[in-house]
Parts: sequence; structure tokens; C-alpha cells
Amino acid sequence: MYPVSRRKAEVVQPLHWSQLKEMAESPAHYRYRLDHPIEPTPVMKFGSLVHAMVLNKAPRSFVVYEGKRGNSKLYTKFKADHAGLEIVTADEWERASNCADAVKADPVCGPLLKSGLREQQIEWVVDSRQCSGTPDVSGTLLVDLKVTAMAPRRFPWHCRKMLWHAQLAWYMNGLDLQETPPVSNVYIITVPPKPPHIPVAYYLTERTLETGATIWRSLFDKLMQCEKDDQWPGYAQDVVALDLDEIDDEPLDLIMGDKVVTL
Repeated sequence: MYPVSRRKAEVVQPLHWSQLKEMAESPAHYRYRLDHPIEPTPVMKFGSLVHAMVLNKAPRSFVVYEGKRGNSKLYTKFKADHAGLEIVTADEWERASNCADAVKADPVCGPLLKSGLREQQIEWVVDSRQCSGTPDVSGTLLVDLKVTAMAPRRFPWHCRKMLWHAQLAWYMNGLDLQETPPVSNVYIITVPPKPPHIPVAYYLTERTLETGATIWRSLFDKLMQCEKDDQWPGYAQDVVALDLDEIDDEPLDLIMGDKVVTL
């Protein structure tokens, strides 16, 4: 039997999807991330900048440095003068602007991203646990923007792997508990981080959202049980049988640098 952590986890209030999704990896991952938040990678930072530009939040969150990052006195002073803001280079700003402009100019994706409140934080309660989320666009339409290189032929599998349908079902649950009109349709909009920036809007079917709801509820119930028992196991508690003849035919993606290689 593998050891489990018996350290009592603090109650995180409110509970966010970024925390809950760690339970899909293992309770040990969830517990670890409470004390060790993920440091944003350059790819994640670029996606955040595109989000901010599309949702008209960039001027309040980012500042452009006309030069190269480093340990120079000029850059050190610039950071000190702009504490609390995310610093990007002129090149990063231009590349993100091109990506964001492609989304906003698209005749399908552009209007969807203007269909409701933008980055409006919502709070709700599930089984006495305070929960919170910030959908990209919320209202009668729920819309989420993903900056990803996945083409349409690959996106359904990638979406399932990333649990994005569960994330949207999680937000939908919170929105349905607000004193607002119910959500009628849910969309994920994707745009590649590199040109050509061709956005695509995906409509999540009722069956897909039901599957997503089942996933987040299962993760939530597992979390509640782990907190109750004060045990945070990892992947497995015993030897795992390996039978390669039973694996499915889904392609395997390897992330190499900023590229995704399909085997």
C-alpha cells in the first residue's frame, strides 16, 4: 500500500474550478496545489493576454515594456513602477493583438463574445460549500474562450481530456442558481496562438453538458469524502495491472516545447 498524506487540508473558500479539476488527477494533486499554485507558463500568459484583449480588460491588467526583459536597471525600475501589472514586450502585445482581433472580427465568434456580461464573478453553494467562478461571458449564453492550437478534427478529444465540458457545466450550475434568466446555450470558442488565427465556435450539446455535470459532481463528492476522512491518496493504493491490449485507439499527444506532436 502506498502512503497517504494525513495532513488536514484547509477549507478553501470559495472553491474554484482550477482547484477542483486537480481531483481528476488525484486527491494528492489537489492537496499539493493548495500550497503550491501553478506558476503561469509563457503560453498561459499569452492566453491570458489574448483573453484580456478580447474582453477589453488588457489596459487595466497589462503594461508594455519597450525593450527586452532582463536584469537591467531600466527593467528593474520599470517593474517597480508598475507593480501589480503583468509586463509584456511590444512583440508579445502585437502578436496577442493579432490573435484577439481575429476573434473579435469573426462573424460568428465576435457576436457570441459580446452576448453577455464579461468576466462577471459568480458565487453559489453546493452542499454547504461556497463555490466561485468567473466565466468569460455569462447570461442566457455561456461562452468560454480557449487559446489553443487544436484543429476541429482534434478538438473534441482534447476538450474531453482537458475537462472543458465539465468546467462549463460547473459554471452553468452556478449561473442557474443566480437570480437571472437560465442559461440556454453554451459555447467554447477556440483560436490558435499562431497565425493564421482562425477562430471556431463549438456548441456544447445537452448530452455533453450532462456528461460534464456528472464529472464535476463526481470530483466534488470525492473531494468532500477526502476532507471528511482527512486522506489524500495518489494515483493508486496497490499494484496496477498493465495490459496494453486493452488500451483504446485514441492518439497520443506529446508536448514538445510549444508544439503538440501526435503519435
